[in-house]
Amino acid sequence: MVREDRSPRQHWSGFLTVCVVALLLAVTAAGPAVAEPSLFVSGASKDTNTVLAGDSVNVTATVQNTGNSGGAMSIEYVVNGTTRATERVVVDAESAVERTRALKFDTPGTYRIKVKSPGNSAGRVKVKPAIVETTRTDSTMRELKIRGGMVPTNEPYVMNVSGPANRAFTLQSWTVNASQEAFTQDVTEYTEPSAADISVPSGDAASVFGVVTVGSSGGVEPSSMQFALNRSTLQQAGIAAQDVRVYHRVNGSWKAAETAVASEQPNRVVYEADTKERRLTPSGKSSRRSPSHERQSSTNRRQMDIVSPSGELSKTLAVPREPMTRRCWSTVKSSTRPR
Repeated sequence: MVREDRSPRQHWSGFLTVCVVALLLAVTAAGPAVAEPSLFVSGASKDTNTVLAGDSVNVTATVQNTGNSGGAMSIEYVVNGTTRATERVVVDAESAVERTRALKFDTPGTYRIKVKSPGNSAGRVKVKPAIVETTRTDSTMRELKIRGGMVPTNEPYVMNVSGPANRAFTLQSWTVNASQEAFTQDVTEYTEPSAADISVPSGDAASVFGVVTVGSSGGVEPSSMQFALNRSTLQQAGIAAQDVRVYHRVNGSWKAAETAVASEQPNRVVYEADTKERRLTPSGKSSRRSPSHERQSSTNRRQMDIVSPSGELSKTLAVPREPMTRRCWSTVKSSTRPR
């Protein structure tokens, strides 16, 4: 038997040949990489934090694809853990798209909104029975829109009115008795009385500081209101805080509303007045007529003044009453009581 004698060089040559063949086979088996999409929800947001019952919130989701091929996925709009809507989204490779969905909320409360998958929070939204929105404001007036969506119809409902603290007077809250859950009222607050198109006290004996008008809404009656007067305004008028009263002009004569100090603050006093017409009572007798209020506007509005019991009008405020188009209250200084 002949024994083959190979040199070390021949052994290494064979080994390299085997390695090269194995490497070529491994590369051939792997082949080119397969293009695949990679989609996920990368963000979520909403267009408001507060909404009226019965209104919708627009929720926007961002869907991103980091893969090298276009693809699609289904996203879920989830409210308090319950899926409210599902949407199929197609996204090109290495790009992102946005989708917006309106979600309606009928019941007051606080809701947490998410878009998944994976879950991305759009935050919380507060749904209110009624809201007060400022639609316009300047140095002489402020326009408000009061909207009811699901207010109780068996008891008075209070709506808070936030306002600047640097005005002579501002509404703080407005309470209504509503026979319907949904309504709209337009409120205008004038810090410059001459800008208001209503009949207010005039003449040398009267000094009007502000006016508020409220457009009437069928089935919604005022119940009470809170308003703030700056202490500097009271001091300039020479009126003590406890001497302020509210009067309403009804059928050519003045009737008083129950008025009380609700709270006292360092720079202003907050009052609450009963604005229900059935509880308005006439003021006491007067030895003199008050400044003229007889001019009637084309919309036949009623008016209320805030006065001191001694007969000195300290301020006037205004609010419309059914079946009138508008009502109003205001604050004035006079040497006599209104008649």
